[in-house]
Amino acid sequence: ISPKFAKFTDNLLTQFKFNDGFMINAGEFQGTSSSWGIIFSNFENKIEISAPQTHFTFNVMHSNTGTPQTFATHTLQRVPNDQTISTWLKEIPVPKEEFNNGRYPRILGGFNISSGKTISGYLRKNAIGFMHNGSSNVQFSDKYTNLNTAMNYVDHGVSVTKDNFERICVTFACRKSILPEASWINDKDVFRRPSNEFQQSTAWPEFVHDCVVYSLFHKSSFQTSLRNFEYQGEYYDVPNEWFFMSRQDSIKLGEQYQLNDLVFEARNSAERYVYTYLYPQQQLIVLSQEAQDLLIAGQDFIRTCFAKRYMTSQDHPEWHLLTWDAGFLQSYKIYTVNRHDEKICQAYHKLEKVRTILETKIRCQVYADHILAK
Repeated sequence: ISPKFAKFTDNLLTQFKFNDGFMINAGEFQGTSSSWGIIFSNFENKIEISAPQTHFTFNVMHSNTGTPQTFATHTLQRVPNDQTISTWLKEIPVPKEEFNNGRYPRILGGFNISSGKTISGYLRKNAIGFMHNGSSNVQFSDKYTNLNTAMNYVDHGVSVTKDNFERICVTFACRKSILPEASWINDKDVFRRPSNEFQQSTAWPEFVHDCVVYSLFHKSSFQTSLRNFEYQGEYYDVPNEWFFMSRQDSIKLGEQYQLNDLVFEARNSAERYVYTYLYPQQQLIVLSQEAQDLLIAGQDFIRTCFAKRYMTSQDHPEWHLLTWDAGFLQSYKIYTVNRHDEKICQAYHKLEKVRTILETKIRCQVYADHILAK
C-alpha cells in the first residue's frame, strides 16, 4: 500500500479493523479494462485500542465458469515512506545547482524533442543522465521508469551522478526485472529498500554489478549519444556517459567501416564513465557469469551493427548513429530496420537470451530480500 495514503490509512485503522476481502479483475464488468483490479474490503469497528494493521490478505477471484471462485490469495502490505526504494535512492544527495547553468535539452525516448511549454524539474550539476522514476509501485515500473542521458520531459525522477550511479542501477533493475510477473493483482505493491543485512553481505557487490550491466541493455535504457541536437533554437552535443566500450574499440570499428568522422571524434574524446566503471585500469571488474555473458553479448551486438551504421544513418539521421559512443538503443534501432540481416538478428537474439537469464537472477534476489513481496 503506497505511503501516499498513510494519513488516510492511519485514520481508518485507528477506528476500524480489517476482517477480510477479495480482489477481482475490473474486466469482469462489461465495458471496463482488464488491466486493473477492484478490491472489496470488510471492516468492523474497533472495540479495543491496538496498533494499526500492516498486512491485509485478500482472496483473488474470477468468474470464468459463471460462479465466482477463489484461485489465489494476495497480501497487501503497508510500506512506510522511509522504507521505499525511491527514498533509499534519494538518500545519496545530488547538487542543488543546475547542469550547465540550466542550458540543456529535454528529450523523450532517447531521441525525440519534448515540445511541452511547461518546464518541470531540473538536471543537476555533474549529472551523467536522468532516471525517470515514477511512484514506487509495480504499476509505474513499466512506462514510467527509464534511464536517459539528458533531462527527461517530466520531473518524476532523479539526476544520475557518479555518487548515486549504483543505487540508480539497482533501483532500475529491481523495478524492471519483475515485469514478466507483473499483473493487475500486484500492480499496487510497493518496492522496499534493500535490507541492511543484504547491503552488508558478501552477495551485495555481485548484485550491484548485475544491476549495472542489466541497466545497459533493457528496452527502457534510453541512453543515447546525440550531436548537433537542436532544442528550442539552440544546438547541443549530448555525450553518452553510459557507453560500455572503449574509444579504441570504436576507433577500430570506425576504421574498418571507413567512418572517418566517427574515428576523428573518438580520438579527441575522453573515455565514458560507465566504461571506466567497468574497466578500472583497463581491467574488467569482477562480474558474475550471467553479467559477463550479457556484457559480451551487448558488445558483440554493437560490433555487428557497425556494418549497417552508415547506410541506416542515411535514412534515419534522427538516430545519430555516426557517434562513437552510440549506445544499445541506437544499435537496436539499426536492428529494427535490418531484420533481414542474419548476423544482426543472431547477435540480438543472443543478447535477449542472456539478458533474460540475468533478469531472472535479479528478480529472484528481489523476492528473496523482500524488496518486493512475492
